[in-house]
Amino acid sequence: MRKKTTIKFIKDISNDDQNISLTGLMGSGKSTIGKYLAQQLQKKFIDTDSLIEAQEGKSINDIFAEHGEKHFRLLEKELIKTVLKEKNQVISLGGGAIIDEENRAVIKTNSALIALVASPTDLYNRIRRRKNRPLINNEENPQQKLEDLWQQRESAYMDSHHQIDTTGKSVNIVSTEIMKALGIKKPKVQEQAVVIPRENFCYKIYFKDLNRINLSSLSPGKKILIVSQEPVAKHYLAILEEKLEQDFEVHTMIVEDGEKAKNFFSYQLVMQRLLSLNFERKDTLVALGGGVVGDLVGFAASTYYRGINYIQVPTTLLSMIDSSVGGKTAINVPEGKNLIGTFYQPHMVHIDVNNLKTLSEKEYRCGLGELVKYALLGARWDVLLGDDFFDFIKANAEDIVDRNSDVMLQVIDHCLKIKAGIVSEDETEKNIRAHLNLGHTFAHALEEVTKYQVFSHGEAVAIGIVCSCYLSEYLGSWEPEQTEEVIELMKSLGLKYQIPAPLDNSAIIKAFKYDKKNEGGMPKFIIPKTYIGWVDIVSNIDTATIIKVLDRAKT
Repeated sequence: MRKKTTIKFIKDISNDDQNISLTGLMGSGKSTIGKYLAQQLQKKFIDTDSLIEAQEGKSINDIFAEHGEKHFRLLEKELIKTVLKEKNQVISLGGGAIIDEENRAVIKTNSALIALVASPTDLYNRIRRRKNRPLINNEENPQQKLEDLWQQRESAYMDSHHQIDTTGKSVNIVSTEIMKALGIKKPKVQEQAVVIPRENFCYKIYFKDLNRINLSSLSPGKKILIVSQEPVAKHYLAILEEKLEQDFEVHTMIVEDGEKAKNFFSYQLVMQRLLSLNFERKDTLVALGGGVVGDLVGFAASTYYRGINYIQVPTTLLSMIDSSVGGKTAINVPEGKNLIGTFYQPHMVHIDVNNLKTLSEKEYRCGLGELVKYALLGARWDVLLGDDFFDFIKANAEDIVDRNSDVMLQVIDHCLKIKAGIVSEDETEKNIRAHLNLGHTFAHALEEVTKYQVFSHGEAVAIGIVCSCYLSEYLGSWEPEQTEEVIELMKSLGLKYQIPAPLDNSAIIKAFKYDKKNEGGMPKFIIPKTYIGWVDIVSNIDTATIIKVLDRAKT
């Protein structure tokens, strides 16, 4: 069904404002792919069938039934001429719109015409449950009708500028192939917004080089205190300090390294430094580092003068894909992790994906555990990626391990779209935000029992996710084959997924009692449910089942 054709553009289609027209048989994906492509290229999306329905005040089915196909094609022809007078659009055409040679010539003159093709069998499997296809609704053998339509239209589809086979491909892959065929480089994401409805508050996440950080969109006051840790400071502090000193009075502070910095003593040191510098409410704290610094600085910012500006500049994978966004701030106490804290949103997040290249292997893998979490809870947001996120990570595992900047930019952007979507619905974790704790009940207990000396947070989360999969199996909500898929993904990312055998089950179970998610003294667990990409919250799990999970998870 595919063949290469010579591009016969009358106008140069390499311009940024070019139109792209999609054609193909019903079910080829014109509307779905068109919407995603328009989003990626920041173009307007047009569906000609929808415009005709709005213009005529009736459905395509009714137009066909009342006036016939010939009348519909005349409406379509006139509409297409009107639509193509505009620029910078992705246009989903009716499948028969290009049969008319005059119509096809107009489309090819004023747009890049792409034919989306697939086997009639594949197309039939996509559309067989839909009743809005007037050309096949009353057919005894709709699959044969699709075969006939293909035979009738093949030459017209092959007269397009490019043909793209959509069989078995995700929306993301097809869109990428279209861009490649047209010589368009997929634009790199520059920013996204996090909207907090409760406070009518919105802040931006910027994806730019660190030396391009710009605070002009804020009201940052006159003074800035950058808080960091030594391993990060040696790479980035001078760059950030030099950039900000052009406009502000900049001060710096280094706290001790590692998770142990998240304590009352470090918090007190930050507060004393702010007081000694006579910080005012409009002045700004900057967290330069990973999740530890972000949590500590956020907590200090939320309590100094009952709240001052603070900016997250995450430098680890874990903080880029998770902790820098959402407003959870906290410090640890002897009884447990993150038990003292606030919900306080940053005023800006600035991410330089190139910073990932300076991380140690251990630190980078720490973030990969959280990445698997997002792959297991983000089905609602797959449409934004144009792909199944779990499959996307699986297909790109090698590039992810190698820290390919282009792939990691897509990964980070999508994780934060999931996080921002959840936070905008449930900022203070009354409901859906708890889903972000997938694997964390087990993970926090493992970290507590080992006094944060054995596992990084991400490593503990990876093990916790596997434990959650086992628990879901025992509750009848998950299949062993699905657990194996998760484990295979972890292996491809170089993650450990088993509990070291010497750890005592009773100590782990005892550690559950200090978990923040507890209600009525009972721990809550977030588990994958039914399909990869969906999760649920469960509680009141008997001790015998927990022991069974822990025993199975041990090496």
